[in-house]
Amino acid sequence: MTTSVLLLGHSFVKRLHQWCASNHKHNFNLSTNRIHIYWHGVSGGILLPTNKTKFLSQATYLVSELKIDVTFVEAGSNNLHDLSLSVEDIVKSLFDLADTILNSGGRLVILAEILPRHNEPMYNKRVCRANALISARCQLSRKLFLWTHSRNNFNLRFTESFVADDVVHVHPTLGMPQYYMSVHCVLCYLQNADFQCQMKTHQNSVLILFLYSGVHLYQEIMVTYFQINLGGHLLDSLTASVLKCAYQVLISLYISWYLEYFHCNLSGRLHKGKLFQFTIS
Repeated sequence: MTTSVLLLGHSFVKRLHQWCASNHKHNFNLSTNRIHIYWHGVSGGILLPTNKTKFLSQATYLVSELKIDVTFVEAGSNNLHDLSLSVEDIVKSLFDLADTILNSGGRLVILAEILPRHNEPMYNKRVCRANALISARCQLSRKLFLWTHSRNNFNLRFTESFVADDVVHVHPTLGMPQYYMSVHCVLCYLQNADFQCQMKTHQNSVLILFLYSGVHLYQEIMVTYFQINLGGHLLDSLTASVLKCAYQVLISLYISWYLEYFHCNLSGRLHKGKLFQFTIS
């Protein structure tokens, strides 16, 4: 089954589309039998209808018309630059857009984090506030995800290493390959319609391994407790307590590793550790 994905957003999306076409990366070099990419990038695209020709919500008809499964939204920065608009209203309009997409037949909406700008402290403060609000709201829905452009620290290094000369857009040679890879990472997971099933199976395998390792470790500690002696005597209560403490610490490490493995996709992050919960089938 083919998963249809709409990349919707402002000039970042439009320029990424142009870059992909120029670099022969049709469909992100992914199998069209598994995933099909549609584009709608608008220069100066906005969330609030201050300019109807650039209003991104007008594109939501594409979701029902093209039977879009997943929409990746890159938006918000152009509105945040307008200090007359509140951050809360901008974020609300972003989720209004997401709701419209879902109500139009979409199954999943992935919201890209809003990137900072060079030497714009007030704007960047609003960006941090907006991203925090987006993250909090995404925690409440299984159909909404926040994607952070953290592959190769693209989000952290954007203003210093990957921004274009206009200090707003992605640099066409230094930054665009990094931005491409960040979006590509999302699509790599979406192209597998059986992703949820596979991840749940893998999750169970890791959990079984974790439980087996924990039991085995506990057995080793007990053997140590009852077999090792100091001068012919069984280990004292203090040593036993230390061994038990070591067991608890190791178990905590296993749990931390387990959670981190499923919360992080090794390149970007889908918040709430829900990466393995969605399916497009």
